[in-house]
Amino acid sequence: MTVPTGTLTVLVHHELDITRIGLRTLIDAESDLEVVADISEVGRIPDLLDRLQPQVLIMSLNAIKVLESPVASARRPRHRPAMLILAAQWDERAVNDALRLGARGIVCDRDAARFVVDAARAVGHGGAFLSPLAITRLIDRIVDNLPDADAVDRIRLADLTDRECEVLRFLATGLTTNELAETLGVTAATVKSHLSHILGKLGVRDRVQAAALAHRAGLR
Repeated sequence: MTVPTGTLTVLVHHELDITRIGLRTLIDAESDLEVVADISEVGRIPDLLDRLQPQVLIMSLNAIKVLESPVASARRPRHRPAMLILAAQWDERAVNDALRLGARGIVCDRDAARFVVDAARAVGHGGAFLSPLAITRLIDRIVDNLPDADAVDRIRLADLTDRECEVLRFLATGLTTNELAETLGVTAATVKSHLSHILGKLGVRDRVQAAALAHRAGLR
């Protein structure tokens, strides 16, 4: 097969005939993209990659589980095209495996068809592509894995001494430096020294931020 210069060659895999044929029709309609083969069997991917050497591999997310199996891992293709993943169901482990295998793009099945074409071009030319739904999924994952803000505040408080916690507790009630000194039975200079240490350990700019952190962390 002779492929016009400047055309990106694509190998399409999907286990569903209707999806695979639809992908081929969609991609072949583009003048700068050409499908060199479309297959349903995952096991044929390594051989076809080495024989046809496509620039882009479009494959279903389900295929990642098979390619990661011990049997498939023993037959790694020499040719490594840009990989674009089609995700019908968002499987966290499979997505991680796909990214680890070198996937450069992810498109969800509920995304508009044009994103498959845009993604194929992007990864084929050395870039990366995430469809809107894929971005939403990944952002949700990042947010879910972010440490709880209150938990972070409690970790910071753990660095304070018992005396510093006592000073911060009274500070959070709105007491002035002189009122703090009188309540604790120390000098104003000692209170200022404690406050300086507290601000430094908590990584805050002033006593207002320190009091806010104490409230968030539930210091009473």
